[in-house]
Formats: sequence, structure tokens, C-alpha cells
Amino acid sequence: MGPEGEVHEIPGRDAIVTAFERTVGVNSTAKAVYHANGQQAVELADDLQSATGTAYCMATLVNDEDGKDVITTNYVRYADQYVKVEGRWYIKRRRTCFLISEKRPYNA
Repeated sequence: MGPEGEVHEIPGRDAIVTAFERTVGVNSTAKAVYHANGQQAVELADDLQSATGTAYCMATLVNDEDGKDVITTNYVRYADQYVKVEGRWYIKRRRTCFLISEKRPYNA
């Protein structure tokens, strides 16, 4: 869920890479990006090949808005489903929920 409650489907690796490049990668308009990962709880399923989890993150971006630098800080909760394939763990599905999103001027 986005900051306004919108829901976005980003299916597949290529679509995920494109979405992240727009936000934090080489095609991003952000001048700076900082992520701080917080608590994470994972519950392993009885089959030992799948799991569910909840993780928290604080993502901060600096962008130019009307010629002024603005900091946007997002406090995010991820609800994840994991799957183990050939001995490696992958995120099978992630629901992102922006709990708080706040903007403020950047005072350098």
C-alpha cells in the first residue's frame, strides 16, 4: 500500500528492478536515499520450505521540489511470504504498507 492507500502490483523480477530504479536507482530523481531496516520476525512453516514474516524499515529520500531540497521519510511495514528454492530463500510475495510518510525541508 502506498502513502495514499493505493495498491500497486509489481509482478516479476524485471518489473521490480524497473520500479526500484525509478525510486532509488540510476533513473531516480532522488538526490539521496537512505534505508534503515529494523525489527523482523519470521515464522518457519512445518514444511521447512516456506515462511511468513513481518519487517520494518525507515526509508528517507531527498528530492528537489520547486528548486528546494525536501526530505521525505517513510515508515514502512512489510508483510512477506518466503519460499526456499534449491537451498536459497526468496521473497515470494511482499505487501508494503506505508505507516507514516512525512515531508520536511532539508536544512543543510
